[in-house]
Amino acid sequence: MADYEVGVIGGERPELTGLGAYYMTEYLDAAREAFGSAIELIGVYAGGELRALLPLYIKGNKAVLPPLGQYWGVWEIPPEDPPPGRAESVWDKTVRAVDAHLRKRGLIEATFIHPPHITDARPFLHLGWAVTTRYTYLVPPTGEDAWDSPTRRQLKKSRKLGVQIKKAESWKNLFRLHRAGMTRQGLTHAPEALVEGLAARGTVYETPAAAVLLGKDSTAGYYVLAASDPAGHGDGSPTTLVAAVLEELGKENLSLDFVGANTPKLCRFKRGFGGRLIPYFQTRTVFGKARRFFIGLKKAFIGG
Repeated sequence: MADYEVGVIGGERPELTGLGAYYMTEYLDAAREAFGSAIELIGVYAGGELRALLPLYIKGNKAVLPPLGQYWGVWEIPPEDPPPGRAESVWDKTVRAVDAHLRKRGLIEATFIHPPHITDARPFLHLGWAVTTRYTYLVPPTGEDAWDSPTRRQLKKSRKLGVQIKKAESWKNLFRLHRAGMTRQGLTHAPEALVEGLAARGTVYETPAAAVLLGKDSTAGYYVLAASDPAGHGDGSPTTLVAAVLEELGKENLSLDFVGANTPKLCRFKRGFGGRLIPYFQTRTVFGKARRFFIGLKKAFIGG
């Protein structure tokens, strides 16, 4: 594996296409503005040829997932038309190079969410990483006929109530709704600077009671951030906003990536738009036997 080298990428990054490229381009730029030098872009090279990209958000001595970050993992750039066995070998060596680099840096933990085109989790499992399957819905711009009946009813209700949708001139109401919603759940909201940077690179759609931030690349649109006011629940605003987003994406023949479908309540809402379920996976590791032992001991005492 001596021919595999890992280092920080300087200058312009390569052009990327495929589901999730937004998070390696527009999102990455916004994250750099919000978090400064804590955000890095790592390249894995074989014989001087770029094999993979890896965004890092370094917080203390951990590589963690940034707020609103999705597909924040290894982006493979495989050799062109390799034999199947060769492709697997290159991927295995790429993952091993990443693992070795993180260990060499003295990190104690690392967590990533890999883009959907990364389907082989075995190299991570062989190295002792924990692998968790995740899902999203990818919705094509096929129109309302492909939606289920409850979703169509919600849209009809919204239209009957005269809910108005507009492209917001400011990101601040979206941030206010997001911050309030996270506070109600006892969770940490995304930094204001990150939401501002993402909004500057996307489009915010809003009704009086809800808002959604849409990001795009050449492959798809992304449901980057959505928030609503409970006082306005029941007017069909979330469904109407998705309908507006899909209509906009349809002009460019782009699908909508819902960016996650992993909790029952959200799944019921998102699957109503007739999307295709797309699997991807998350990986996490704790480096060092002593560190793993104490984490396991802590979980045993507190139950989790």
